[in-house]
Amino acid sequence: MAKKKQQEPITESLFDFCETEQIQQVSFKEKNTNNTNSASEPEKASEEQEEPAQEKNSNPSLSSGTYTNPNSQGKDLPVTLFKTLGKSSVGSWQELFAGYTSLKAITYSSSIGMLKQVVKIVNNVEIIFGNESILGSIKDIIAAQYATVKTLQEENFKNNNILIDKIEQDKLSLFVTSIDAHTSHQKIYLLSDEKNNFRTIVGSANLSLKAFGSTGNQLETIMVSDDFDTYDLFLSIYLKTKELSSQNLTVKNIRELKLATTENLPFFQQIKDQKIIEIITPPKEEIFYTVQKDEFNKFVEKNNINPEDLLEKKSNKVLITYTKTKEFSQKINIAADQTRRTYETYPDLYIDKYKQKAYYKGNPIDTSDIPNDKFAKDIEIFVKYFQGFFEKQPPFQGNVKTNIDKYYATVNYAFCAPFLPLCRHETIGTNMQVFPYPLFLILKGTTNSGKSSLMKFILKLMFNQFHPKIEGGGGLIQKAEDKENAPAALKQKLEFTKGFPIMIDELSPKRWQEYSAKFIKHDSTSRFWSPMIMATNDVKEINEALSKRTITFEINMFTNRMSNLQRKLFENDLDMLSGCLYKEYLKRMLVLLPGFLKTIHSSDKDAPIPDILLLSSRVLLSILSEHIDIKKYPYIKEYDIQYYLIKANLDQNILDFIDLYSKIGDEWEINKKLDYIKIKFEDQYKARNFQRKYGIEFTTLEGRYIIMPLKKTEKFFHIKIGKKNLLDSLKFWE
Repeated sequence: MAKKKQQEPITESLFDFCETEQIQQVSFKEKNTNNTNSASEPEKASEEQEEPAQEKNSNPSLSSGTYTNPNSQGKDLPVTLFKTLGKSSVGSWQELFAGYTSLKAITYSSSIGMLKQVVKIVNNVEIIFGNESILGSIKDIIAAQYATVKTLQEENFKNNNILIDKIEQDKLSLFVTSIDAHTSHQKIYLLSDEKNNFRTIVGSANLSLKAFGSTGNQLETIMVSDDFDTYDLFLSIYLKTKELSSQNLTVKNIRELKLATTENLPFFQQIKDQKIIEIITPPKEEIFYTVQKDEFNKFVEKNNINPEDLLEKKSNKVLITYTKTKEFSQKINIAADQTRRTYETYPDLYIDKYKQKAYYKGNPIDTSDIPNDKFAKDIEIFVKYFQGFFEKQPPFQGNVKTNIDKYYATVNYAFCAPFLPLCRHETIGTNMQVFPYPLFLILKGTTNSGKSSLMKFILKLMFNQFHPKIEGGGGLIQKAEDKENAPAALKQKLEFTKGFPIMIDELSPKRWQEYSAKFIKHDSTSRFWSPMIMATNDVKEINEALSKRTITFEINMFTNRMSNLQRKLFENDLDMLSGCLYKEYLKRMLVLLPGFLKTIHSSDKDAPIPDILLLSSRVLLSILSEHIDIKKYPYIKEYDIQYYLIKANLDQNILDFIDLYSKIGDEWEINKKLDYIKIKFEDQYKARNFQRKYGIEFTTLEGRYIIMPLKKTEKFFHIKIGKKNLLDSLKFWE
């Protein structure tokens, strides 16, 4: 219903509502009595009264305002009575709010996504965030307020300080329910203007786009009345709730809240003001836990901080004292400081998708400050580093070209590191899986293949302007067996560093198994979780469950160790890196990020998988192609997720297949007429690993047998199957 004129019902409306009239509020007095016949007395009395025909079916107990419940505890239950005038509909929620200058609302604590739009439509807005878990455990109380203020903070920053600006202009006031008040689960919206027009909206809908929006995925009950009596009745309810919700959210609350400053939460401020309060504990079955509060809960659990310690029981009362809250706040502050000190050598790196900025150690990276000379030097050293694998004396042995592709792809992966956890987080609530955004990469192969120097090169290339310590005690490249890389400690580090590429050298099979069990298999979708690049000479096999979660680059080249002169020249080059190439990369990626994230949320089932590593490689390719002739450097090209998970090791897979044929080829069943070969394995596990390695489109699994098309296999692997002598079978020797 529009404000100024009656609107005909819309066939495909966003939601329906009822107009109401003759609203009044009564209380049912629930008398505690043992008279089991008392409930029937109103019915008996009503039969003796003559009532109008249209009121024949009305409930006499509502009219009398009395009902006796033998199980009650003598409490008044407020009930609002109304009549329905009819059913109508509007095209959007904005039509319900448009034209009014004042809004007073009570909504659920976490339903504030629509707030930024409401303050643009209505000039003066006052919101009470009720909460059905306010009377839950003490941990829930604190976490709920933390989550509410944190979400307001994020909404504000997403929208150029619109919330803070409105608060400072006295056009927006926000409140949370006091911790010793009645819980509030009401949804009331009171609209008015200077011309004495009034509108009341009540029902089940929170102040959220999901409730009032156009998706149609959430069913709501919405009732609307435009008379003053209804407005006045619900205004009294609103004012009573506000009386219990006098904890105002300030600009400081919203702007400055973080885990280390939780003492600024309204919860602690109320206790500071009142010194001591009593907590009324509800029945256990009435406690609800519905607010998203993972960040706070994880923090206190990880640091063994128990919010229940805030409670004191005295004379059958549950109390919270200001002394206890000070102790609790100090514990949180100490834990936050200890976390910072523990990982102070490890910077955090993350992407703010709303501001389209990258942050290093909590400070924005200035992507506008890229001096041309330093940028050109970074590109010169970048190319020189990779060309060194071909020009080094004595030269590298093995398939250098294939392995350099993998090293270049590793650089691309490291550049993309802060975007990977963000993409995984965006898959929540979509049909997308997290596997296209792997958090773990292993460089697996021989000694003296340049794996460790590659790690050092990457970190200098990305962050040399910040002068980080790369090697040695407290350095960014650490050995897997170091104490601080024990599984539990490393897991905390991965969360703390947010998106910084963690480098682990000398990965042992034991550590690999521990990491696998502790966090690799868990498929984190946290916004803050650092990708890892690990180097190993010893990890031999990676099982199926881990192979789809981990990029594995088989490195099969080697050379003699660097001479002292070569090492010095290499170090000199790295010291001249400025991070400007990475800053240019970030600048371009951040421009493309919003459009890319939209593809993750696309409902088009036929659309290709959104590939952030492919986008990353294209950005790096575009930068380099503007300054050098990339035709001279074949490793500078696009790399998609298929390359990372399958194609990279294809040459090695071909060699592995030939090796398998040389060992047991005589036992293979070969049927030229039906064009297939049948390979028998020791068990189904090894057969499945084989299929995983070479792809389901190329192999068929039957128990412990693999069936492959004969001609296609011969063509793909450059081998003539059936020859007695292996050398005769290798077609590529011809």
